[in-house]
Amino acid sequence: MVPGGAWWSVTDTTSTLPSGISDTQRFPTFATPIIPDCIVKSYDAGNAALRISVKETESNPFEGAELRHPVGSRRQASIAGKYGGGVFCNLPDGTVCMCSYSYQHEDADFMVGDTVILAVQRYDTGKRQMYGKILSKW
Repeated sequence: MVPGGAWWSVTDTTSTLPSGISDTQRFPTFATPIIPDCIVKSYDAGNAALRISVKETESNPFEGAELRHPVGSRRQASIAGKYGGGVFCNLPDGTVCMCSYSYQHEDADFMVGDTVILAVQRYDTGKRQMYGKILSKW
């Protein structure tokens, strides 16, 4: 893991400012930013290039999805994107479900960002993908 960075204050003692300006106005203090954990993938000293991954520090939401969202269960999700014939839906735990529309709905009925109810239909462990059907808007 790579530790987080820090901001620092710049103090220029040679500058002169009008009287009445406080030290905090002259020399602002910055808070330490929130830096997520990451994994160093590679470092190329010749090019001074550092490759890191934040995503790899967290487990893949597909792991255990079959237990959290069994086939036949209904779940609330939000539409993250569309593809020919269906949509990508994000469940609250980060699991992505590729969904088709039920027979009474069509593509124009749904927009990215809509909250929907879906039924989990199947899993493809080889592709690490979850499939479902949109039942209704929420």
